[in-house]
Amino acid sequence: MISGSFFIPFFHIYRNKKRGYMKNRKESIYLGMLMAGILFAGGMGSYQVTRKSLEETQAVEVTVTEETQEVLEKNLENPRVALTFDDGPGSYTRQLLEMLKREGVSASFFLLGENIQGYQEMVGRMEEEGHLIGNHSFSHKELNKLSGEEVKRELEATNRRIREITGKDPVYMRPPFGAWEKTAEKDIPMIPVMWNVDSLDWKLRNTQAVVELVMEQVKDGDIILMHDGYDTSVEAASIIIERLKEQGYDFVTVDELMNP
Repeated sequence: MISGSFFIPFFHIYRNKKRGYMKNRKESIYLGMLMAGILFAGGMGSYQVTRKSLEETQAVEVTVTEETQEVLEKNLENPRVALTFDDGPGSYTRQLLEMLKREGVSASFFLLGENIQGYQEMVGRMEEEGHLIGNHSFSHKELNKLSGEEVKRELEATNRRIREITGKDPVYMRPPFGAWEKTAEKDIPMIPVMWNVDSLDWKLRNTQAVVELVMEQVKDGDIILMHDGYDTSVEAASIIIERLKEQGYDFVTVDELMNP
């Protein structure tokens, strides 16, 4: 900006010229220099304002571009599902773990405490290979029909066996039959995990029927319920993984799905 005081000398020369006092060449030269200075200063001020405006506009454009990029990246994320297996470990757990390792898939296992004895190696392998280990009670009773103390005993007995192998206490639990009283959560320091897609593998025991049932229902964000006590379940899980991978799905553990 050009200060008002800058124009005072010019005003005096102009006034004197009008009165006839500007009689020599020096005053003409001074006036010319003064006018050139005014034009230069004005031009620089305009340039600085224009440059500042341009920089601000560019900054805004960069910010918008970054935000847009974040939205695009989020929208381009693959759909995700969580495969979960109840009632193990058992005679088909080794086969299941080998298949999951071959496919590069992490799953979630909800174990029965009474089934762990004799399968400690399998539980240790679950931990080592990055699967989530959860609690499915000790003896597969309907927890909503038990007293608070009985529920605690069922869960703690299983936690103890898992802790002896992995050195960790499970955080997540799945109540047998999905039978759970919401009010029990205040007394049980564990997170209950239900499901969105029931494969009915325990009932169908038919590989193709299980695959078709799951594929008809599954969508992004689903938790799929299966069991590792049947060879048909392992076979069905392998085909489900193959088909969902073809559709661009990623397989995650339930904690990743519930806490993105």
